[in-house]
Amino acid sequence: MSAKRKRCKICRYDNKIDYKDVSTLERYIDRRGKIVPKAFTGNCAKHQRDVTRAVKRARNLALLPFAR
Repeated sequence: MSAKRKRCKICRYDNKIDYKDVSTLERYIDRRGKIVPKAFTGNCAKHQRDVTRAVKRARNLALLPFAR
């Protein structure tokens, strides 16, 4: 039995990642404030880079914490 591959939610629903959308970005951050890797989120490489970039921008603008 092979593991079922996760589909990228951003590709599937044609969503955009924006650094100002804090509620969406919080889904990609764990309890300690680290960015969750794409193996757990199921994002494709392109959208994982977009998520990472948006989280870092939001942290620099104090919209998201660096650590919890």
